[in-house]
Amino acid sequence: MTRNGMTNTEGISAPMTICIGTICDRSRKAIAISDRMVTAGDLSVAFEHDVPKTEHLFPNCVALTAGPALPHRDLFRKVSSEIHAKAMPPISEIAEKVKEKYAEMRRSRVEDEHFKIRGFTVKDFYENQRRFDPDVVARLETAIEDYIFNLHVMLLGVDPMGAHIYYIYPPGSGECFDTMGYCSMGTGDRHSDTTFVAYKYTPNFAFKKALYISYEAKKRAEIAAGVGKSTDIAIVDENGIVDVPENVIKELQNIYEKKIELATLRNTEIEKAIDSLQVE
Repeated sequence: MTRNGMTNTEGISAPMTICIGTICDRSRKAIAISDRMVTAGDLSVAFEHDVPKTEHLFPNCVALTAGPALPHRDLFRKVSSEIHAKAMPPISEIAEKVKEKYAEMRRSRVEDEHFKIRGFTVKDFYENQRRFDPDVVARLETAIEDYIFNLHVMLLGVDPMGAHIYYIYPPGSGECFDTMGYCSMGTGDRHSDTTFVAYKYTPNFAFKKALYISYEAKKRAEIAAGVGKSTDIAIVDENGIVDVPENVIKELQNIYEKKIELATLRNTEIEKAIDSLQVE
């Protein structure tokens, strides 16, 4: 899978959801927006949950997740326990710790499913490879490389350096989207991205305009399979995290509907103009 130029070597499909992160107000605010679609079991079952997917990871950082519904809880607990001494840690430090614990969690799952049932650990395997049959070594190496742990994490936060977006994806790699100013993950990512491209979006956009564009991107992402209709929004700035109330989300929906209505009227006028062309 390729995401914004990044190659995912595990070759897995995007999770059925949409999560969007936006930087605005001259890189002083971050907006996190998502549906409530979660994936359960063997990744073949997806449904809209009652609980928002926005995790208040630290007072200055929220996390959005896509993929299996459960593993991120343990991941975030481990991250919080190791950075708990800092009330407002640098977002880059949080991202590095998430990547570290992500890799540990993936390695642990590989070990449980492919090594411990054979009576040894991954460490034992690498220290004693020469003692194993070459075919066994090849199979276990493939198991390590191809193990599917389809958890995606987006971090949005603000620290003394400004607002930041980090995207951590399988098999535990990460990318910073500060320069671009937006990031989308999930099956609706392409629809979301084209919305930002159409607006020529940058991190300098004013907050309210960025908030509307982020909402429009989410609505357009609903075209994709597996994207839920519910919408949750959180704003992060130097003062902390605020969850956007339902009445504001309804106002955004009204603005979006008015824009669609006006676009429909303009398209009708354009169709009439095309039909009136004097050409053989």
